[in-house]
Amino acid sequence: MPWNAPSISDAGMIPFLAVTLSLIAGCAGPPSRFIDAVPWTARQQGVSEARAQEVAGFPCLRVNAELIDELDHVLATKDLEPAREGALRFLDHARGLSLEVSGLELERLDDRAWQGLASEHFAYEHPMDPSLRLLLTEEYLHRTGLQYELLRRQITAAASMEEITAVLTPLRGAIQPSIKTRGRFARAAPLALFTLPSGIAAAALGSQTHLIDDPPFDQAVRYTPAATAASAEQDLLLAYAPTLIQQIHPDAAYKPEIDRIGRVTLDDRGRIAIDTAHPTVYAYTREVHLAGTMRTQLTYTWWFPKHPPLKKPIDAEAGPIEGVTLRVTLDRENQPALYETVFNCGCYHTIYPTASLARLAQEHHGPPLKGKRFSIEQSVPGHTDVIIGGLLEGQAHDGAVLRSRAADHRVSTVRLSDEGNGRGELSVPYELRPYADLERLRTPGGRVVSMFQDNGLVRGAARLEGLLFTPIGILSAGQPRQRGTQLIHFDQFDFDHPHTLEVLLRLPPEF
Repeated sequence: MPWNAPSISDAGMIPFLAVTLSLIAGCAGPPSRFIDAVPWTARQQGVSEARAQEVAGFPCLRVNAELIDELDHVLATKDLEPAREGALRFLDHARGLSLEVSGLELERLDDRAWQGLASEHFAYEHPMDPSLRLLLTEEYLHRTGLQYELLRRQITAAASMEEITAVLTPLRGAIQPSIKTRGRFARAAPLALFTLPSGIAAAALGSQTHLIDDPPFDQAVRYTPAATAASAEQDLLLAYAPTLIQQIHPDAAYKPEIDRIGRVTLDDRGRIAIDTAHPTVYAYTREVHLAGTMRTQLTYTWWFPKHPPLKKPIDAEAGPIEGVTLRVTLDRENQPALYETVFNCGCYHTIYPTASLARLAQEHHGPPLKGKRFSIEQSVPGHTDVIIGGLLEGQAHDGAVLRSRAADHRVSTVRLSDEGNGRGELSVPYELRPYADLERLRTPGGRVVSMFQDNGLVRGAARLEGLLFTPIGILSAGQPRQRGTQLIHFDQFDFDHPHTLEVLLRLPPEF
């Protein structure tokens, strides 16, 4: 079993099998309960949110990697009151996620879907109108709210750990597979003859050092965050928002806007475009269990219109829409300790620890492991080792400075000091926007559509590379993905799993 695969306890196997059998039995038609039929209809219409996993039989809840970890943490707790507190916190967070993603799904349903729900569950055969959609939405929220309140009351009234476990174990067993693992065998099986060469290619690429040169840029655009004041979360994101120094090739064979970041837009046909006249970085925060306590992570994402063809005769990585992510993990004092960069397809994941964190790791763990440069590096037998881009010297009072190459948009360095680029640098502010904007785009006609398909892939951004690695089960390699659906190191690790950093690094407990 993979290190990050969800486990099902013996106590949870019976409800898990019961839910599975009920789902199989119900595949021929919609569920009988209205609250189950709503997410079922979203799946049928292809408007589901890939970043959140359903809990079969409990539509009042949705979960993701950090919430599953939170639930497992509660189930491992031995004392009643801490378990009760943790269970209530889990239910509140899972309910909040359910409200967030189901709200998006409800907005995306078309009139035909709403008509079907009204007819099937309320015998309503008249034409649809906006007021009826509102009534059905309120009814769904009311019924799922009652289900959530009943779960909460059960936890509040529990007199023993056994009673808390009796409530939580069926929930754990009913969590549906993530898009990150679902369908892998079905994708790979028809191309089994190509599994070996595809795997060899992945292993060869994974074993290569992904560090790249960082020569001076003759020309560059310096993107800096524009001041905003919206919320405490936005203030925190703004405090550590990065400066992006993007290399420019004025004589490149492709259009100059390809090396500009921009706002994500959508036309009435559902086609994604990047408006480089409005530079934008999308960001969000999350809380995860890491190194024995809760940590805050800040994630920033920006988008380019295209990855131009750079290799002849065919460049398998070329394609429309390209995205890059920076994730910042804060320490106990809410100061940046770890920086990670990764393409939004999951490629080129690189970690930049602060020098102070690396020193703590050396004090706790001793000298580097064999073949490693830094004490903080971990050896993961049978898997691709993490790439350490270097140690960051200085104090991260402001956002980091990232230098990004032209054309392929690879991050060449991350630094805590801003040394400038010299001649030929154009300074441009960017707007810091909530990542959630990407999941709630509006067409010119007012329709709500996500940037992402229901499998988490960016619409219309497939690459030839996707065909090359299908035989080993990778879902459309090279195509950018939604938050919560990214796998890294050729799908060997889950970028969003709270404990991935603990597997890839030798973190000191003090940080």
